[in-house]
This record gives sequence, structure tokens and C-alpha cells, in this order.
Amino acid sequence: MLDQLSGLISLVRELVDYAEVDSDLVRPLMKTVAVAIVTMLTASVARDAGQTAIAATVQFCGSLLALCLAVPLVHAVLTLVAELL
Repeated sequence: MLDQLSGLISLVRELVDYAEVDSDLVRPLMKTVAVAIVTMLTASVARDAGQTAIAATVQFCGSLLALCLAVPLVHAVLTLVAELL
């Protein structure tokens, strides 16, 4: 699995370099995706253990964390749109 993950990371880096996108914009996106995956897995484990309240709390906290991580990306997009106008 780590081999596939390293291949995916290499592919993302190549795409970022090819598109000439600032890596500061890609980093929050990747962190948000990672938080979403960990949240989904953790909530599923809690749900399988019969702990639906914990699963709901994990999902809520994961959503808030993802929003916090995405703020720099949203800021960059809004700045870009403002420059285009």
C-alpha cells in the first residue's frame, strides 16, 4: 500500500509542477482529504462497535477540522477571483 501511496504522491507532485500551481494551495487540499479519510474510517469503526454517538461526534469534529484546513484555499481562490474582476 505504501508503494501505491508514494506513486500517488509522485503523480500529484508532477501534476502540480506541470500546472505550475503553488504548492501552498495544494497542501491544504491534501490535508483536508487526509482528514476526511481518517474521519470516515474512525466513524465507521465507532459505528461498527455500536457507538453511534461517538461516530456522529467524530464526523462533526472531522467536518469542522476540514473546514479550518480549507480556509487558506478558500482565501486564495477568493483573492484570485478578486484579481480577475
